[in-house]
Amino acid sequence: MIPEMKLTSAGAALLAKIPEGEAVPVTRWELGTGALPSGESLDRVALVMPYEDLTISEVTAQGNRATVLGQFTNIGRPEFIWEELGLWADDPDGGEVLLCYGNAYGSGERIQAGTEQLREFVFGTVLIFNAAAHVTAVVDQSLVFIPRQEKAQPLGVAT
Repeated sequence: MIPEMKLTSAGAALLAKIPEGEAVPVTRWELGTGALPSGESLDRVALVMPYEDLTISEVTAQGNRATVLGQFTNIGRPEFIWEELGLWADDPDGGEVLLCYGNAYGSGERIQAGTEQLREFVFGTVLIFNAAAHVTAVVDQSLVFIPRQEKAQPLGVAT
């Protein structure tokens, strides 16, 4: 997996111009297969080798923290090595910018082909603000699923 996500310079510039109390409009997640050399900066404007765009599955906010989640399934996909992850946001002055970026530096996770083994997982990042900004996103409800451990559990989801 990706060991850490970092705010990019473009992401920091976007957050700096969002007025207090206004929304940070995150738009999508992007997976990539490009491995960076160990120690290389995570301050980028794009993924090294983009693989696939994914919609945002959930955004929750509590105090000065916002959790932005995405989800992935490998149905219909060939095998690949997941090396990088980017969170994009809409900058009203400059279009879409890479807000946060992470890379596995060559230690990416092998994602089997969907025909070999089904893989579904939820991933995300926590954004921490030192002002009263909040995060908005369009959530694609068709991609939302429940974790297996919540099925048929008290106060959980029916079978």
